[in-house]
Amino acid sequence: MIRAIEFSIADFPGYAEAIEKEQAIRSAACLGINEIICGFEAKPLTAAHVLLLNLVRSPFLRALPVELLCSEVNRRQTLTDIMRFLWIVSPDYEQGSKASAPRRWWRFVDPPPTARDRFNSKFALLAKVKLDALVSAILEYVEDAFIDAEKPKAGENRVSYYAQEVSIAYEFSKFHGYRLDFWNFGCPADKNPLHVPLKIVFQLRKVRREAELGKDAGLSNRSDERVESGLAALAEKNRRN
Repeated sequence: MIRAIEFSIADFPGYAEAIEKEQAIRSAACLGINEIICGFEAKPLTAAHVLLLNLVRSPFLRALPVELLCSEVNRRQTLTDIMRFLWIVSPDYEQGSKASAPRRWWRFVDPPPTARDRFNSKFALLAKVKLDALVSAILEYVEDAFIDAEKPKAGENRVSYYAQEVSIAYEFSKFHGYRLDFWNFGCPADKNPLHVPLKIVFQLRKVRREAELGKDAGLSNRSDERVESGLAALAEKNRRN
């Protein structure tokens, strides 16, 4: 005889909180404002940022354990990686910008601060933040950016024939009025699809998919994982009883 499994939201620890967090992240992304990492102002993560971070092999895109990144053997490298990461996502970021030369006594007027000078001044304020707290905040910032990215289904093997950035450029040029030639230096930043926050990219992708396929869109939320694990635990409990 098959017994029905009775359950309520209380059987899924953290589910209600996960839903609330998802909605808060999605809504905040629509405001078009910068984000905060331990008091440090950062732009919302974009495909362009990810390209640059991959170029410098940032460990924060790989969701490595905080304990590993903050270990004594990795501490020095992690500090360097933090500076690189925050420089790339900083509103002050300017390709090729360098810190000014040390002040000389014979100068009557110091040169104006560079973009890197402005960043360095703000970065220095993070010296009071504990390393593990800063690493955790950066990892959360990255994780939140991908909260609506669709994960491959179990057993599904997706073969890629083009870069994710090209996919974004194609759909944003076709459906949202952006320019396809993002590689062109003459492409304005406000028309470059690679500068669209990933939180917006993935939400618009879901909207389009649902509009085209309706109930067959097969959309999911990260919070669904709480339900899946909860149901598995309930099924196991029921089996034992």
